[in-house]
Amino acid sequence: MIEQTIFELRRKYPKLKIISISVGVSIGPEGYLPSAKIFCANIVIQKNIVHKEFSDKFIADNNIKLKKIIGICLTGEWETKKYKVNDFIDLMKMINKLYDVNFILFRENELDKKDCEIIHSEFKDNSFIIPESPIKYLAAIIKECDLVIGNDSGPLHIATAVNTPVL
Repeated sequence: MIEQTIFELRRKYPKLKIISISVGVSIGPEGYLPSAKIFCANIVIQKNIVHKEFSDKFIADNNIKLKKIIGICLTGEWETKKYKVNDFIDLMKMINKLYDVNFILFRENELDKKDCEIIHSEFKDNSFIIPESPIKYLAAIIKECDLVIGNDSGPLHIATAVNTPVL
């Protein structure tokens, strides 16, 4: 199955970068990742215990797990496809009226960080900006979210890969 998917992607989109992530859900990383690498995945990532410890510590240090967790992903390359900061703030206000949740704010660069800080200033009691971290650690934190809302970007695709619902 994995071979067929990667071959088909490689054939249709020869310049496409393929990242394979394993969290050991079905066949496990020891079976999946070597196959993905053999069949031309550019990068293979395995979430391991260190990554889980990082995400567990971030969540515990901030008392985030006491409520449902919604990841807010501000990253994205195309400005025309990005949800704007004020739109995220309006959406988060609506969610806060209906649900008692915590928000984890995902960022990629300094501009995203500034946007996260603007949002955090509106939701000081229930929003948390992730620390700068490698993609492997990001996957571990995303895995802990109950839902990720965001722009078409790497973190949103990671959420799909680790079976976290996305919007």
